[in-house]
Amino acid sequence: MIVTFASEWLVRVYLNEHYRDATLSNQYLAAHFHVTARTLRNHFKREYGTTPHQYYSRLRVTHGLALMQQYHYTTRQVYDKIGYGDESSFRYALKQFRKNKAQ
Repeated sequence: MIVTFASEWLVRVYLNEHYRDATLSNQYLAAHFHVTARTLRNHFKREYGTTPHQYYSRLRVTHGLALMQQYHYTTRQVYDKIGYGDESSFRYALKQFRKNKAQ
């Protein structure tokens, strides 16, 4: 599948469905969609105002927050459910998300 100007939404749909995948990266996405990482990033950012990495990072954090609020989970109980390899990475992403939200 080749990404064209009109198909950035396919990347977005893929991210919405696979954000929990810990191996997700711009390089992985580029290979999956048969484009360079730069092309993928530029087209996605032009269409959505954010990079694929920023998009799936935000997805992970918002889903993690939802789990924490709905089920009263701790960061330790959530991080691996949303694609983070360790709790400290999730804590850092959560801190950055909250900092950006406050601005």
